[in-house]
Amino acid sequence: MHVGLEATPLRTPQLGGVWRYTDGLTRALARVASPHHYSLLFLNSVKPWARVAPPRIESPTMRLVEVRAVSNFFFTYFPLAARRHGRATVESFLGAVDLFHSVNAAVLPQRLGLRVVTVHDLTCLRFPGFHPWVRRTLFQLGIRRAVRQADAIIVPSAATRHDLVARFPAAGGRVHVVAYASGEEFAPMRAADAAEVIARYGLSHRGYFLFVGNIEPRKNLRALVEAYNRMRAGGRSAPALAIAGGSGWKNRAIHRAVATSPFASDIRLLGRVPDSALPPLVNGALAFVYPSLSEGFGLPPLEAMACGTPVITSNRSSLPEVVGDAALLVDPDDRAGLADAMALLMTDGGLRDELRERGLARAGCFSWDKTARMTVEVYESAARQRRGDLDPARPARTIGDVSPRAEQRRGASDRARSSNRDG
Repeated sequence: MHVGLEATPLRTPQLGGVWRYTDGLTRALARVASPHHYSLLFLNSVKPWARVAPPRIESPTMRLVEVRAVSNFFFTYFPLAARRHGRATVESFLGAVDLFHSVNAAVLPQRLGLRVVTVHDLTCLRFPGFHPWVRRTLFQLGIRRAVRQADAIIVPSAATRHDLVARFPAAGGRVHVVAYASGEEFAPMRAADAAEVIARYGLSHRGYFLFVGNIEPRKNLRALVEAYNRMRAGGRSAPALAIAGGSGWKNRAIHRAVATSPFASDIRLLGRVPDSALPPLVNGALAFVYPSLSEGFGLPPLEAMACGTPVITSNRSSLPEVVGDAALLVDPDDRAGLADAMALLMTDGGLRDELRERGLARAGCFSWDKTARMTVEVYESAARQRRGDLDPARPARTIGDVSPRAEQRRGASDRARSSNRDG
């Protein structure tokens, strides 16, 4: 098949998880053996001063097509306005395609061929207060069109599949769970190799808890700061709290919580950290703390586990199925429970060692090559379905070796709290 793939998110790493997904999938599709050939649609800025260098593609089965004459925004959401003369479609730039894969919830305009779309999460619908109104409006426009038009829908977790089918039951037979993965750069490092980057941010090896993500309501950072205050309230010395991430939106209350903390001098807002600095920072942390209220997948905890860093994360949405039994799970609304989990990892070296080993093993269950192979299976399944060779009631495939032992993990988190109180 001639497969088209949306590559425009590669313009900016500021897209976070969507950028990482597009980058990881594209690189893996170029590596894995496949009978198909790929054309990447890269809509660069129409403004010369805002253009970026397109990514380099070195694969005999893959080509990149750069387009400078069409606005990505209009092409995605208002295709009739994308060109002055005639309607622009993916075929306008790539030629005829057997299948086109849109990577960010909205199906791009297409005349013929199969349509595949990746939906990363449903938080714009489930928790509208977590997002600006423009993002909510565009997501609703894109997802409704995607559910109506897509031959196959890829989601990163069973939790996201549940959310999608609950909202759009008719899509159930077309939804496939294909987990994401951490990049190869997230791996254990020697302390000496990470020291320079850690020192650049005024931190010390194993001397800080780390959070990575945008500074916005969904990430639950006010709760994290309050839990840190509670942990420190007993007068004990403790590691710093380092928060790495872009400004996001609606974050005044978060900044106010940091500024008014009695331990504000030990709370470090690192800002947006370059990708090259993330693996050293994750490796140097005592523990990685990610109390997000909702995630479609949750790459940061997986990246931390791949580095061998112990993880504390939420017991909600997709996060339990990502971390399995390799992390401490807490109720993100329970500040006391989060504080107790942080205190336990601060004092219990044996537990930290155990979580490091479990985390490395768990992270090994995920790889971008596996994601790419499963994605190709979705393409081929959609083609068979179009030909009538596949039963539409066939269950969707899932990767990631999701552990069903959520109750055991919740029990471990409860025991963590109890042990800390008793101590």
